Amino acid sequence: MLHKIVTMKILAASLATVAGYLLYALGVDVFVHDQTLYEAWKGFPYQLSRSVSDLLALAWQYKFVTLIVFAIATAVVYVRRVPEIRNL
Repeated sequence: MLHKIVTMKILAASLATVAGYLLYALGVDVFVHDQTLYEAWKGFPYQLSRSVSDLLALAWQYKFVTLIVFAIATAVVYVRRVPEIRNL
């Protein structure tokens, strides 16, 4: 049961991040690059895939830092599951 809750929280955070990036990318294209909303919407999948590939390339380039961040995030998730620590 707890794993489902954690999984749903991660999924909700991922979807919220993509939605926030969508609004940010559309706003930048419309207001900064003088595109119409249709042009910005049409180019969004390309921008999203490019941003994700850039993020993966940086994660691969900085493997050690990525490993540390992943370890810290995993530790935080597992420590929150321990009631004695969580209630402090």
